[in-house]
Amino acid sequence: MKMLDNAVEHVAKWAMDQKARDRVIKLLEGVAVDCKSAVKVWQNYLANPGKTGSELSFMSWTGPEIAKELLEINLEARGKCMEIADIAGTSAGAGLDDGPIEMVYRALAPNETATDAAKSAVKTLEQRAQHMQDLIKQIRTTKPSKKPVAAAAKRKPASGKKATKPKTVKKKTAKKKAAAKKKAAKKKVAKKKAGKKSTKKKPAKKAVKKKPAKKKAPKKKAVKKKVAKKKTGKKKAGRK
Repeated sequence: MKMLDNAVEHVAKWAMDQKARDRVIKLLEGVAVDCKSAVKVWQNYLANPGKTGSELSFMSWTGPEIAKELLEINLEARGKCMEIADIAGTSAGAGLDDGPIEMVYRALAPNETATDAAKSAVKTLEQRAQHMQDLIKQIRTTKPSKKPVAAAAKRKPASGKKATKPKTVKKKTAKKKAAAKKKAAKKKVAKKKAGKKSTKKKPAKKAVKKKPAKKKAPKKKAVKKKVAKKKTGKKKAGRK
């Protein structure tokens, strides 16, 4: 029943949906009723014990009718426990292969009589019926946490090694991721357009004919002619 306790604890701490919590409470109440029904079956046997049987088979003492009646009650109770495990989202159902009801499919222990076994079954079932009430109280009195389910326990570092702090990774929000995708898409489109423009060949420019520059007369020769004229003028003036 430890697996069932874990499932109920999970529901009490983390189940925010009130409908789920109410459903688990109803299922636990049903299991408690099943335990009480099984107690009555065992009490009827103790009131009218059957014939002496074999120590290897408890059912040989109780008979097949009691065995069948207890089996049907157990199937009902086990189904309720499995549903609780499904609601909790845990593996509680793995530990409930035999169900919560004490049955007769076993051998008697050494020095154990069928009456002793029946009395032990009654005591166990009464305790389980009360335990179902305790689990119901646990759900009703425990406020569910708004925090997410607790992570796995921290591992202790090996001897001689220092504990390293886990690296924190910042998670982008959905909006930031969407904006980043849009920017990346725009950049890709811009690159494609730039690539297309670079592939187009520009038309060749027509060659422009340059006009030949005009030759200017050298100034030195003109200066020499003026000097020569002045000299000849001076000579003529002297002759007169």
